[in-house]
Amino acid sequence: MLQLLITLLILHKGCAFTCYGCSSDPTYEEYDENCMNDGYDGLVISHESFISCYTEVYENGAVERYAESSEHQDGECEWKEDTVSYWRCHCNTVKCNSDLCQHCYNGTTHSTIHTTQTTTVTTTETTEPTTVTTTPTTEPTTVTTTATTESTTVTTTATTESTTTTTESTTTEASTTQLSTTSVPSAGLRCYSCIDCPAVDEETPHAVDLLFQSCVTVTMGSESMVMRAGDYNLRQDGECFNEDAGIFCYCVGNLCNN
Repeated sequence: MLQLLITLLILHKGCAFTCYGCSSDPTYEEYDENCMNDGYDGLVISHESFISCYTEVYENGAVERYAESSEHQDGECEWKEDTVSYWRCHCNTVKCNSDLCQHCYNGTTHSTIHTTQTTTVTTTETTEPTTVTTTPTTEPTTVTTTATTESTTVTTTATTESTTTTTESTTTEASTTQLSTTSVPSAGLRCYSCIDCPAVDEETPHAVDLLFQSCVTVTMGSESMVMRAGDYNLRQDGECFNEDAGIFCYCVGNLCNN
């Protein structure tokens, strides 16, 4: 916990990084009807921990723009399979997430994006015949791939006459512990992130990170200084406990540490 407090103090002294932060979903706090426009210039979010911005363009036409503390290559694209699948494109300069990720899907209208790409090949006939000769190799080729969950071995041996595949696998049983009925949002958990802030309002800094699992409010010592931040550990919603540094209370939900 002390390491978390030290990290917050260091970040507090840095320079804020700013990205556009909006959603075209009317149920979101950051709703902006113009969020889905290309060249968006509207709502912004800023924090010292941000190092990149991103835009998400969904198959149903919805658009979300946020910032994160994870490092990505400038222009990096990700295709996310979900109930409504979407493209996410990253960029690394201030307020760079104003477009609609057109470079990820070749400018296709974002409401009709598909993962299947069509390739057209045009063949021109000539008067001279073309002969293609394929010569098989006489030596066998062996490819061995080993992956471990606890231990999984896949061995494939290919020759000019036969192919043999041997698969041995050991699967492990997964155990699930239900900590809370509240789930972490898929776009990353958003938490208030400030030092010496006994109360919060619309001007209070907040951070969003895909790795945040819960939000925390810390009341320190007899002076009752209050700190708020995101936590990378999954805690039970409403959990509180005392430590030497102060009283730590956790919650799971966007901006719940208010």
